[in-house]
Amino acid sequence: MSSQGSAPTVTGPIDPHLRPLHLRGAHVHHHLRGWTRGRLRGHLVLVTFIVGLSVSVGLGAIVVALAAPGGQPVCRPYSPCGPPTAAMPLVNQTVWRSGEFGFRVEYPGAALTASGQTATGLTLDLGNGTIMVRGRPSSQAGPAQAITADLASLSGLSQLSADTSRGTQLLGAGIGYRSGAGGVWTGYQAASQGVGGQHTIYAEAATDGRVTISVLAIAPSSDAGPKSDIAQAADIVVNSIRWR
Repeated sequence: MSSQGSAPTVTGPIDPHLRPLHLRGAHVHHHLRGWTRGRLRGHLVLVTFIVGLSVSVGLGAIVVALAAPGGQPVCRPYSPCGPPTAAMPLVNQTVWRSGEFGFRVEYPGAALTASGQTATGLTLDLGNGTIMVRGRPSSQAGPAQAITADLASLSGLSQLSADTSRGTQLLGAGIGYRSGAGGVWTGYQAASQGVGGQHTIYAEAATDGRVTISVLAIAPSSDAGPKSDIAQAADIVVNSIRWR
């Protein structure tokens, strides 16, 4: 027996099948709580798990809804989407090959028109501009000599002089990704009454040791410049050239 207000004394082994019924009261003293399993412990763990899982699922749904792209999907789910649609149609290239030297030139046929062809060269027209591609044996002329010969053969232009303006200079002259010579010149168109308008000539040439290829782009100076149509078209032609 224990006096009132003191802890009970337990002697001898405790039968695990016996439960102290007098400890099931609404309030159990702290020094007696180890004798009872507690009425809410199992239910509390289950409820806590369910609440936590619900909160996690709810937060995940909110994040997915906020991160989802707006608008209608491009393709229907689980169905073939098909090839992508290009914003601009592809440019069809026209191929020309030199009958004597075998080098090849590709150019946009919708923008440039071939106005003259020989076994050694090609002339292309772009509005009021002209692009001339010429080939000759390397034994006859190197890149610099080829440019000089092309400038001397121009008809309808006079008073040719080198253009030394910084804004018009070529950045790395070459043909078909081979380094070479190049420069910018100006000249005046021949007119029935004196001298006509000023023209700009872009010239580049390179060699592979077998053939020397030169390209001249000619246009009125008012329509020339690094970002002009004639300059961009000439750049396409120059980069498209394949030596064999």
